[in-house]
Amino acid sequence: MIRFKVLFISCFALFAGAIAGIGQVATTTTPEPPMLSNVLAAKLRLGSSKRGVSTEVRGKAYAKLLEGQRFIWLAGNIRRSRGQAAYQEYVRAARSAFIAAVEIDPFLAEAYTALAELSLTTPPSDLDEALRLAQLSTSIDKDNFGARRIEARLLTFKSGIANDVLDPVLTQRAIDAWKYIANLDPRNAEAWAFLSEFYGKTGKDEERIESLKKWLASSVPIDSQFYQRVTGGRDSLAPENASIKLSEAFVKAGKITEAIDILSQVITDDPDNGEAVELLRQAIASGKGAHTAAAIQALQIAVFANPDNQSLGTLLAEALRRSGNRTEALRTIRSLRVKTPNDETLARREATILTELGRVDEAVTEYRKHLVERSKFKTESGTGKNGDSTYYSVDLGYTDQFSSLLFISQLYSSAGKGKEAIDSANKAYTAAQGAERKQIARLSLATAQQMAGDHNAAEATLREILKESPGNPIALNNLGYFLLERGEKLDEALKMIKGAYEVDPTNPSYLDSLGWAHFKLGDLTEAEKYLKAAEKIDPMSATLQEHLGDLYKRLGKMSLAAEYWSRSLDLSTDRADIERLKGKLK
Repeated sequence: MIRFKVLFISCFALFAGAIAGIGQVATTTTPEPPMLSNVLAAKLRLGSSKRGVSTEVRGKAYAKLLEGQRFIWLAGNIRRSRGQAAYQEYVRAARSAFIAAVEIDPFLAEAYTALAELSLTTPPSDLDEALRLAQLSTSIDKDNFGARRIEARLLTFKSGIANDVLDPVLTQRAIDAWKYIANLDPRNAEAWAFLSEFYGKTGKDEERIESLKKWLASSVPIDSQFYQRVTGGRDSLAPENASIKLSEAFVKAGKITEAIDILSQVITDDPDNGEAVELLRQAIASGKGAHTAAAIQALQIAVFANPDNQSLGTLLAEALRRSGNRTEALRTIRSLRVKTPNDETLARREATILTELGRVDEAVTEYRKHLVERSKFKTESGTGKNGDSTYYSVDLGYTDQFSSLLFISQLYSSAGKGKEAIDSANKAYTAAQGAERKQIARLSLATAQQMAGDHNAAEATLREILKESPGNPIALNNLGYFLLERGEKLDEALKMIKGAYEVDPTNPSYLDSLGWAHFKLGDLTEAEKYLKAAEKIDPMSATLQEHLGDLYKRLGKMSLAAEYWSRSLDLSTDRADIERLKGKLK
């Protein structure tokens, strides 16, 4: 029985404003009759034995109900023209008409709903009274849509969802209320949107995903003011908003293929949707190369239609790289660099991909050429070709001699060229200004020394750093991990890594090292605890995935070990690592 759903929609448009105005005192207010809901409830109980009324009596009650609605319409027009006294008069007249309707027919549910709306939308707003009146309406007609929606919205507001401090009892009541509305109207976007919000905040990921799917298939709502008010004005009830939220939920649940499928379609339709592009970036980073086929196809279409959109281009290159097609990724990055030759981020991406292709010398050569050209540009007083000062509208941010040398050292280290990495790290140390930068250079030097096989030198460098800065977590972690890999001084290594972990217990690298230390010492329970904690934070570490595979092999769980080694193989770029993992999988 949803007869007056349309009739009351003008009042619902004021609902969000009423919520926003709670606690504010109007200059002139009309006191509501004391506990009107109690008075009407008593009348309802007295009339319970005479529920049936004649058609004539019901007609008179409806006439009063319509009269009240007419006064509400007039009050709204007056309010817009700032006639406060006349507005209050129309509100009083509307309330009187609704009360008269109930007195004629105590079982006219729509009249209680109208009074509940009036209690909300006219000052002083009374949420509790509105809730009681709405519940009187549903006690007469359990399917009265207007009353059910008032109840759901009020319980939502009172639950604390807007402030992320949920009252568990009111939260469950709000969930039940929205589920009832969804049962009455299966394509009600507001019901599914709020259910998805509640499920998300209470950790019910599967229920949230199902609600978001239903929201995506729902009708576009006319009234979204209350939802926007509760969500801080950020969100709308439009289907595209559901798409973004559903994709985010899929990523969180590890359903990367589903997330990429939706985001690919969103970006195809709207290549400038920055939120969708960023979510797709996260989805690609969280998934295996096999997941990215749909993303690559959508991104290729989007880049073709928007060749100047650098975010899309770099994301396409990353997707190609993830899928193992580094040659095409390199081509994509180079096509972007033609348009913005001085962009430092693109230059470094190009060098990284070249290094992964086994072409580190070419990578360093090209990067050094970039630095020379950039240096020339920086001496031209900010002008580009033909004196055009806007020619290089690019990232000129984080390059100086120190950071450039450090980056080159990292390229050589990742390529296994320890001697060259040491040389660049030493040059970075010479170029460094300030104690902090010099320490960073020495940390890179230690990594290069370890890579070159000079383990004693790497240990000495890190111990020098710790002598100067005993609590340096990076030095503690790196030295501890180097000792683990060499199978030396395992107890000291564990102590060092614990020191790093205590400084930053959410750092996935420290968690991985701590888990690996326990593995080396034979404490497999603790090893699993820390390695799994690291995986939750950084599922994209090839080293971590390999460590988990080794752990499960030791535990005798060979199928699980193979699964983690396969993940590590998908994430690995170093040829030696790839061959080692293939050997383990055999």
